[in-house]
Amino acid sequence: MSNNNYIEINTNSFNNQVTKLANKCPQIAHALMQTLVLAIVEMAKEQTPVGKTGLLKANIQWEPEGNCSFIIFDPQEYAAVQHENLGYHHDVGKARYLADPVATIGMGQMPEIIAGNLLNMLNTQLGGGG
Repeated sequence: MSNNNYIEINTNSFNNQVTKLANKCPQIAHALMQTLVLAIVEMAKEQTPVGKTGLLKANIQWEPEGNCSFIIFDPQEYAAVQHENLGYHHDVGKARYLADPVATIGMGQMPEIIAGNLLNMLNTQLGGGG
């Protein structure tokens, strides 16, 4: 990323858990990682501090970096300070709005999300209902 105002969150636990699958089935691994990233972004938006403009919440973005790696970021200049400063009071949202969803999904919800996505993929491939 060229912007120095971004927050880097280590997602090695996600990557490590799909590396074997990525080596054998890269398209499936990519689709599963994308599903996880979308779930993280959705959860992050629910936890994002909302001020006068709502720009933090509106601008959470993600982009692929390789086959099974994604970057999740908020390009707003003040995003890193809002994310890292636990002393700030937020009427809506909270600090660590990007890191906490990564941890939550990585530590508990990932198997459920992956299983649901795999079932949907199989149903689509087999012509079954969704």
